[in-house]
Amino acid sequence: MFSKFTVFTPIFVALVLVTHISRGQAGADMAGAEAKAEGWKLQFSDDFSRTELGENWNDVRGNWTIKNRMLTADSSAHIVSNWRFTGDVRLEYEAITDSENPCDLSGVLSAQFGKESSGYYFGLGGQNNKESFLIARAAVVKRANTRIVPGKRYQVVCQREGKNITFTVDGKVIISYVHDKPIDKPGFDRVGMSVYAPGRFDNVRIFTKNDGKAIPPSRSEQAVQSYEVTGFEIEDPLFEELFSDAPAQDIFPTYGTIYGIGRGGAAIDYAERTQRKYRATAKRFGMRFVVDETLDEAAKYNLVVYGNMSDPEFARRGIRTQSRVIEPPNGLPLISLPDDSLPYVYGTRGWFFDPRFLDYMASEIEQRAKDGEQWGIPQFDEIFSYYAIKPVPKDKWYKEVHEAEKEIREQYGFGKFGMPETHQDGDPFRRIAHRRWASDKLTEAFAKAYKAAKAVNPDMKLLGPTHGSNATSADMEAWAPYFDILGGQVSGGSSPALLDWVRPGCNTKLYADLTGKPIWMMVHLSKDHAKVTDPEFIREMYSQVFRSGGQGLWLMNTEFFERELEDARFAEPAKWRAVLELSQMISKMKLPKLPEPDCAILYASDSTNTTLYGGFSYHNHQDVNAYAVVGPCLRSWPQFVTDRQIDRGDRDLGDYKILYIPYAPYQRAEVLEKVKSYVRGGGTVVCTDSDAFTWNINGEKFGAQWDELTGVRKTGTRDGAAIMTTVTPNSLNAVPLELGALASGSQIELLNEKVIAIAVFDDGSPAITLHNYGKGKVIYFAADPFYVVGDGKARRSTVAQGAPIVQFIEAIQKVAGVKMGHDIWRFTLPPFNTDVYQKETDKCLTNNYIYDANDPLLEPDNVESGGTYTYSRAPSTFTDTGKTGEAIPFASGHLTNRLAAFETRNRRGSRPRDPKELDKITAQWIVGWDDPAPITITFDLKSDQPLSFCRLVYSGTMPMLAVKGSKDGNEWLPLAKSPEQVAGEDVKDVRLTLNKAGGKPGEYRHVLFDFAARKAGDTFELCEIEIWGAPAGAPAP
Repeated sequence: MFSKFTVFTPIFVALVLVTHISRGQAGADMAGAEAKAEGWKLQFSDDFSRTELGENWNDVRGNWTIKNRMLTADSSAHIVSNWRFTGDVRLEYEAITDSENPCDLSGVLSAQFGKESSGYYFGLGGQNNKESFLIARAAVVKRANTRIVPGKRYQVVCQREGKNITFTVDGKVIISYVHDKPIDKPGFDRVGMSVYAPGRFDNVRIFTKNDGKAIPPSRSEQAVQSYEVTGFEIEDPLFEELFSDAPAQDIFPTYGTIYGIGRGGAAIDYAERTQRKYRATAKRFGMRFVVDETLDEAAKYNLVVYGNMSDPEFARRGIRTQSRVIEPPNGLPLISLPDDSLPYVYGTRGWFFDPRFLDYMASEIEQRAKDGEQWGIPQFDEIFSYYAIKPVPKDKWYKEVHEAEKEIREQYGFGKFGMPETHQDGDPFRRIAHRRWASDKLTEAFAKAYKAAKAVNPDMKLLGPTHGSNATSADMEAWAPYFDILGGQVSGGSSPALLDWVRPGCNTKLYADLTGKPIWMMVHLSKDHAKVTDPEFIREMYSQVFRSGGQGLWLMNTEFFERELEDARFAEPAKWRAVLELSQMISKMKLPKLPEPDCAILYASDSTNTTLYGGFSYHNHQDVNAYAVVGPCLRSWPQFVTDRQIDRGDRDLGDYKILYIPYAPYQRAEVLEKVKSYVRGGGTVVCTDSDAFTWNINGEKFGAQWDELTGVRKTGTRDGAAIMTTVTPNSLNAVPLELGALASGSQIELLNEKVIAIAVFDDGSPAITLHNYGKGKVIYFAADPFYVVGDGKARRSTVAQGAPIVQFIEAIQKVAGVKMGHDIWRFTLPPFNTDVYQKETDKCLTNNYIYDANDPLLEPDNVESGGTYTYSRAPSTFTDTGKTGEAIPFASGHLTNRLAAFETRNRRGSRPRDPKELDKITAQWIVGWDDPAPITITFDLKSDQPLSFCRLVYSGTMPMLAVKGSKDGNEWLPLAKSPEQVAGEDVKDVRLTLNKAGGKPGEYRHVLFDFAARKAGDTFELCEIEIWGAPAGAPAP
């Protein structure tokens, strides 16, 4: 099933206090002496007097090395100590940068691994060196007017002592802050440094004081095996063999702006602005962009685009359209009222749950239905995580907010827990109460809007919110009746952990299982957002959607982190060609037939509601790991079940042979009682979360109520490696196994003779237990094998195909009678019928072939010849770097400088809307003439080259063209010709095969482009010229 997986076994390395003197050591010694005088105890120091990073550091983001006895980052990067520090802690370091555009020489305390802003972030010269600031729990709490001076060496002290947070630079306190709720949660114990531009660090020292502790790298992190996978593929694929009678989708909503070029009516300005923007992109990067071709593409592939179906360009092609729920008038923010009467509580945004806004939202959806201009209306993007769960800051409360807070407290918070004071307020019980209330309010609003819209236009589709890639704790089950189509965002391959390669299927199955509605997934493909965008992995991710019960897709063409390229066809053309071909394949197929589930995975919404954004994130990826083991690895067919469904009686646990509980520390009492009843009746619970059912959502501990079910009691936390060895023989008939967990887990005691240890820790204490309870059993893990550490590329997990935990779960399922080996896991979309890559194989003699926006930009088949070109008549409207007759180098000339265009492109910032400003940018990359007189452009390749073809990118009218070749620049032979061609305002290209008179290619040093007098059009703009030669080893001409 997997193309490759490797084992990663960290090795424990003891801390060595570094005592070597290095540059700046005297200043550091003075700072250290001051710290010791104040009662701080030195726990760690490093002066980097070596060449290797070593085992005491973990480079979470970016590239860190030691150069000239300094810790060095060449660009945006974050690093943490492998030691962990709790309580009062002080970080000292020296830092310097030579960058002309410095950004951050910053320190981090009390943070989660890989989440530098989750704790205290001491931002020195942050925000592109605009200021310094202190972040506490993801919110900026104080600022200082301190900036970085390039070349200056700074002595920095970052300190937390009780509630007092102090930021000192060169002996001066620049920020002092009292944090009323100092961070003391487990896992918030990382200390490190961050930069967002090149930077260097030296003489790092870390101290503790009072309750502060220094925790060396434990065996639980260093000795437990984790697994890396480099891809995911099905070795025994099936396709048509698994078809049902139900057709798949043949209509594809898109997420992107490019098709807005076809809008009309009141939006004609938008269409013109969009066309202008993409034409500027095409000209700068030497790419084709034709408005009619783009709109024809939307019609051919049945794409649903933004706009009105009556817009003339859409109407004549039969293109379906969509629109936002609310189109704010007069430039007002999205969460506002037309009369601007909604109080702004988040900058320039109102409170989503203001009753007036909810009524307005319903009336707008009803009006869309009456207008009949759209095929469908999608709900808000990430409505729950971005809008609904954000509480109103307490200083912005007004009458309706006070009323809501009272309702939350009385009806959802057991009279104790109301609306959180801030989004960062981590009180779990407030979050649960507020978010349960928010889900119910959204259900009411969706029901009202759906009923009103369907009453006047039953054919218009209502599409549910597109939840973020980490899923959502929102009450999708209750929302489902009020949408025709549901779904969410997802991406895959973001880390070497298996869970990230199967995440598209996991999210899809979650939504399909919970809602019972058609699920159309928005698979993220934008460069840098999706870490893997190769067409073959796109085919696998799309296959996962249908393999896991999805029925359709949104097609993602927006490039979120390439603001000038902006669309997939420009940033990664192969990716977009793959998407379109796959959409055609899907539109002709049948949906696969799905098995009946015989096991279930509990998706604990109450627990997930306690996380910052309410989804799979940070410390609760366990649900995804459970799916990975039971589904893709063992090929069982589980069903996700929520605590809400169990509580409401919408799911009968008796339908399942096993109920997996991967993450459920907070839970409602009604669910515990139903789980007990399920086990008494003969069900099997596999609880891998050692902290499951710790808290009742009323704020009280379950304690003995949960212990009765598991047959064990937690007596404390463990230190050291969480390595669990099975006891043999055992009732599962499991072979001897050594399982690992990346969390140390808990010490437990057995409560009665019906409980047996089926695995033990290395000290002989119970690690996995089996409790016969009623007619069923509970298998409980004292250390969580699904726990994940790190984030992003640093994410680590013990789950992979064939890993010990997979073998152990397989043994459990065999005893329980759960079916494995379902063929649905083999469902795979067929290979591409066309060459979606379309990569050139010849040699680019002008050294300007760029395949896509990924590094390295220049393909290896480019030739650096040092060539030049000259004009017989210099351009007039958009000029080049040289005059008539002057030799212009390929590297800098506007006709061949595509590499420079890509290297200097705008990736993050907004693009100018003013046409004049766009023209200023375009003028740096193209040439043009308004005079129709003939023109010749002569290229000197500096040596004879075997020519194959040339390509010209142009706008306006390209005159009739003759291409000629010469060895000496005097005698010219005809190679190709082209009639006059008109692009108008669009950007087109022409590719000409270069053959000498006998119809065979030849070798030439000089290539002449002879343009005749232009007969039509006002201008001729030339954006890029490529000259290509036969590859090495090709037959001689």
